[in-house]
Amino acid sequence: MHAAVVFPGQGSQFVGMADAWDRDEVGRAALEEASAAIGGDIVRGCHDEAALATTEFVQPAILALQAWSRRAEISCDRAALICTRDLRATVAAMVKMSLGVDAQVNIDEYLAHLPDTRKGIGRFAELLRSHPYLPKRVQALQVFAGSSFYQRLTGADLQGAANAEQADAQVAEILKVF
Repeated sequence: MHAAVVFPGQGSQFVGMADAWDRDEVGRAALEEASAAIGGDIVRGCHDEAALATTEFVQPAILALQAWSRRAEISCDRAALICTRDLRATVAAMVKMSLGVDAQVNIDEYLAHLPDTRKGIGRFAELLRSHPYLPKRVQALQVFAGSSFYQRLTGADLQGAANAEQADAQVAEILKVF
């Protein structure tokens, strides 16, 4: 199967659009990875009006920034879990926010049947999304809930809990689009 990604237009770019991401560790890492992929410095290019007028520069930059935004959403989910200290309640709130407040969803059934979101054509659309697909967010939150960082916060047993690096590596794997 061959796939093509079509960019119907531009116009949302502006000089310095990568600066905020460059000040964040995860954002900077995403920009460095994308810069290596396109063979140029995205942050520097975001200060070049001529580069900002080209699809060849802008679209990879936007994809990198969207990847950072998806990672940032995971941080927000973690903050919600830290506040509630209840994985089930946090996931229920995420599902209701995503599917609608009136949605009647059996959370246990939903969690038992989380799909593999890296299969199928839908993964191409995720490249342009600011939020990861809900199943990925839930899986990432489950990993965080089992991490030594979260376990320590809640006073739970640390036996067998993944350290922060291990948990972040697992979450990075979950968030991959391809």
